[in-house]
Amino acid sequence: MQLKIKTEEFKDLVGRAQKATRIIPEILMTTFLQIEVKDKVLSLSGFDGMNYFKFMQKTENSDSVFVVKADIFFKIFAKTTSKEIMLEDKDNYILYKGNGSYKLDKEIDKSTDEDIRINFPALSLTKEYKIKTAEFIKSMERVLPGVSEVHTPIFLTGVLGRKDKLTAATEVRGIQVSANLFKQDVLLSPEFIRIVQSFKNKEFGFGVVTNEGVDYCIASCNDGYVIGAQVLGLKEYPAEQLDSVFSVSTDTQAKVKKADLISVIDRFAIFADRIGGQGVEIAVNKNSLILRKEDIGEELIPLKDVKNFKAYSCKTDILVLKRLIEKADAENLTFVFGEEQFLMFEYENTKLLLSTTQEEK
Repeated sequence: MQLKIKTEEFKDLVGRAQKATRIIPEILMTTFLQIEVKDKVLSLSGFDGMNYFKFMQKTENSDSVFVVKADIFFKIFAKTTSKEIMLEDKDNYILYKGNGSYKLDKEIDKSTDEDIRINFPALSLTKEYKIKTAEFIKSMERVLPGVSEVHTPIFLTGVLGRKDKLTAATEVRGIQVSANLFKQDVLLSPEFIRIVQSFKNKEFGFGVVTNEGVDYCIASCNDGYVIGAQVLGLKEYPAEQLDSVFSVSTDTQAKVKKADLISVIDRFAIFADRIGGQGVEIAVNKNSLILRKEDIGEELIPLKDVKNFKAYSCKTDILVLKRLIEKADAENLTFVFGEEQFLMFEYENTKLLLSTTQEEK
């Protein structure tokens, strides 16, 4: 069994697989990469601990399959400069030929003494609908910075997708994006999202199937396929409470340039260890948004189109504010202020929410 392929033609597929691979030593299957040709389709498959993924492209090669250690393969491929690589089954090992010849361990299932294979769950959709890939990518890039890094409660580590919006939140920040992507409620892991974001097709099929009490999301197109269990806690997600906060209307607002704001935030972030939990004060006058910390400094950021001005001051975490703002893909943001419990920035169909600490009166 042998596979020959031009290195340049293989780069994109390998790069996509490498970005999707999460090697977790405690989960053996995550350490493997399956390279397969079947029916004139070359694919790279893996398992990241939650999601089975496959990336595909057409080929003229004959059917073959190789399972290799993912980290070793990625490293040796990255160092290969030859125009062509070859994989060949040598019974006791896999021969990798590029600039030179190297022996890769053949992965054997010790319980069966057979070659290891990455076998996807036998799941199929009875109903699926199409999602435009570009819209999915853009909307998810906007909402992902809101996902919690803390795994308790687990549901906040996912993105909640509903018929008209996406939501991600932690105890101190939240992001909501208006988007008509899904036809039912789903709670997607960031890993599942990033795999789908690497799809090249203009659209992909999506659906949910339940198997033995677990809800699995499936996304597929000609160049990609992924099965992933939904994040637990869909029913526990505080969607209504978050909606009520995001929907609070206030006409006390002003325009601010993102570049001006992030520049000042970056300078204050240098002193993050000195700021600590006390936070940075955010205040507003008739022409400026002010960031200041008594023992560090102060900067003014120009505001435009100020509506219904009223004095406002709060404290907030500068690093959380930085995380919230830096991924915003807009030149200008609408700064919404005046609420005691939170401040908000808006642009296009996106709302960025950050809780505040009020000054003692």
